[in-house]
Amino acid sequence: MIARSRRMHLPLLLVVACAGPQAATDTAADRAAIDVGHEAFVAGMRAADCNALLALLTRDAVVTPPNAPEATGVEGVRAWCEPTFSQVKSKSMAISNRDVTVAGDWGIEHGDFDWTVVPVAGGGEIRELGRFVAIWQRQPGGSWKLARDIWNSELPLPATTAIGGVDVRAQLIGTWELNAAKSQYNPGPPPRSILRTVEAVGAQGVRVTNTTVDADGTSRSDQWTGYYDGGDYAFTGDSTADVQAVTAKDAFTADWALKKAGKVTRSGTRTISKDGKVITVTGKGTSATGQQGVNVTVFDKR
Repeated sequence: MIARSRRMHLPLLLVVACAGPQAATDTAADRAAIDVGHEAFVAGMRAADCNALLALLTRDAVVTPPNAPEATGVEGVRAWCEPTFSQVKSKSMAISNRDVTVAGDWGIEHGDFDWTVVPVAGGGEIRELGRFVAIWQRQPGGSWKLARDIWNSELPLPATTAIGGVDVRAQLIGTWELNAAKSQYNPGPPPRSILRTVEAVGAQGVRVTNTTVDADGTSRSDQWTGYYDGGDYAFTGDSTADVQAVTAKDAFTADWALKKAGKVTRSGTRTISKDGKVITVTGKGTSATGQQGVNVTVFDKR
C-alpha cells in the first residue's frame, strides 16, 4: 500500500559531493544513457514489474520508500517490491520537472511524480504526488545503473491513528463475525451472516471488507480503504454510497458516515470493547431498498 511522508534523505547526495575530481566524459551520451534507464524504470513501475526494476539496480543499491525501512541490495529491494505490488497495481505514472546532472561516474536525477495505484483486493484508487531523487552510477562496461532512489510526498499527512498512545487500528485488525443474537435490525429481516476483515494499509490507513449473506441467501461484498481523519474515501459494493468518512474520537470510538453524490445516506458510531473482542456498529439511514431504519450490528472477533 502507499505511505505518506515529507522526509528526504539529503545526506545520500554526499556520495557525489565526496567523490572527488572526475575524468571528463561525454556528458550528452551519458545523459542519453541515463534517460534510457529512467524510461525503463518508469515502464517497470507502470507494469508493476519487480524483475524489470531489479535489473536496473547496482548490487548494493539502496531504495528508500517513505515511512519504511531502507531496502538494501537487490534482494532487499525485492523484499520491498514484491509485497508492494501484490497489494496494488499501477494505473498511471507521470514524471514532470525532471532534471539530470552528470558528474563523472555519477548522475543525479530529480523531479516530480504523479502515481495512481489500484488496490488488488478492490477499492478506490490511491493517488500520490511527490518528488524523487535518483542517483545513477556508471558501471565498468560503460552502462549506467541505479544506485540510490529516494522519494517523498507533497500530500499532507492524514490524522495520526495513535490517540492517547494507542494505535486505533491495532484493536480492529483481524477477522470479525456477526453475532446475530446480539444484533438488532429495524426494519428486518437481519442478514444470515457478515464476515468483516480489517487490514492495515501503509503506515496509517486501513481497509475494511464486509462479506454479507442476506436473509434470502444472496451474497454481496463492500469495501472501504481510507484513514480515520474524517476525509471522504471511496466505498465500493453498495448502491447507496460512493464514499465513507470515518473520524476517530478516541482509541475505542469512531463516527462514520456513508455518502452518495455528496449527500449522507447513513451514519452512526462504531465502538470496540475495552478487551478488544467486540465491535458494535450503530447506524441509521436509508437502505438499498429505500427503507429508513436503525441497526445495531455486533461483531465478535475470531
